[in-house]
Amino acid sequence: MSRIHSHYNCSQQHFYIATEAAWDNFKDNLAAFSGFKGKYKDPYGPNAILELKAAKAMPDDAERSAVPETIRATLVPLGATCINNWRMLKSYTIDAFSEDVLPTMLRAAGSEYYDKAVSYNWSEIDMMNDVATKFMAKYLTELKKGTENMPDTFPATYASGKTAFDAVYKKFLKAKQGTGAGTDDKIAANNKVYKKMMAMLKDGRLIFNADPNKKDLFTFETLLSFVSGNGNSGIKVWVISDDTGLPIPEFEATLQPGTLAEKGNPDGTATLITSAGQYNLHINAPGYEEYREDNVRISTGTISRRKIRLVKVGGK
Repeated sequence: MSRIHSHYNCSQQHFYIATEAAWDNFKDNLAAFSGFKGKYKDPYGPNAILELKAAKAMPDDAERSAVPETIRATLVPLGATCINNWRMLKSYTIDAFSEDVLPTMLRAAGSEYYDKAVSYNWSEIDMMNDVATKFMAKYLTELKKGTENMPDTFPATYASGKTAFDAVYKKFLKAKQGTGAGTDDKIAANNKVYKKMMAMLKDGRLIFNADPNKKDLFTFETLLSFVSGNGNSGIKVWVISDDTGLPIPEFEATLQPGTLAEKGNPDGTATLITSAGQYNLHINAPGYEEYREDNVRISTGTISRRKIRLVKVGGK
């Protein structure tokens, strides 16, 4: 079980997207940051992006759990063999001992572990096998009853099933332990990225304290509000000025075909909800050149996102 908790109060996917946006905003305002503190000069920003990419590239829970799940699939038939072997041992035990001592003998053979082992509880199968092996060694003569009951070959048969199970079970435990360690490593890397990014955002709010619009660009909650979705299909755009990096609130976003249009919000965002398919995106704002992007794909149940820079008319 992971012992490290994430410092960010959002999904990992949203954390990565918001962090990328934060460092993108930092890059747009590098002169202001480097003038505030010398450490912010290059390669501070590029290094932060490299650290983010490295954390993002580390395997997540789904990728790591695939290994133990693959091993588990191998354990199932091996566990079934052990369970069936114990049932045979139970039959030999019933025939070998009188009714007055039979409950005690069955417990000594591992019946209490068997009750949970049948649900493919790996640790219970492991304990059941150990107890059964010791039981057979101790009561071998009684179980055989000469030649009337347990065959001479059965202990070896049981041992073979146990050995095969043990080998894979050890791999399973090792892989599970590796999963927990891997999870901790990834969360630790994410937390390091988060700490560095939050320190930069804090300074950004100091730098732009007198400019509410720019100050918002360095507020993590604001960045998260841009990347969070609601389960619908569509596209969310964040429109900023190419020369200032500030949000442009007065714009209209249009999807064609269908001529679906939405006005921009004060924070420079607009969300267009529509069905899955391919569309052409147009954005128009007074004083800025029109933005056009063809063949924008929208998938079912997904809000795709675009950070769009508009160039002023007559600008570069």
